[in-house]
Amino acid sequence: MFAGLATSFPLIVYSRADVATLERGGTRRYPAQVTHIFSSLDGRTHHVGWSAAGTGGSFVVTCNTTGDACSVKTTSMWIT
Repeated sequence: MFAGLATSFPLIVYSRADVATLERGGTRRYPAQVTHIFSSLDGRTHHVGWSAAGTGGSFVVTCNTTGDACSVKTTSMWIT
């Protein structure tokens, strides 16, 4: 669903809980890698898969045409 997404900058998405953990320090920081992006034909819905050294998951971003903020829904998470 993200096939049409192009940014001029690296895009990393963290949840509030992830940010809180990073701010506490002492955590290992592995760069997240986007493994796949699929976009709907109308460009409003995007499915992103990611992986980062033993953890990963996927989420769906849904945007409307009015320019309001997009919504994000986690669809899976895994850890080894």
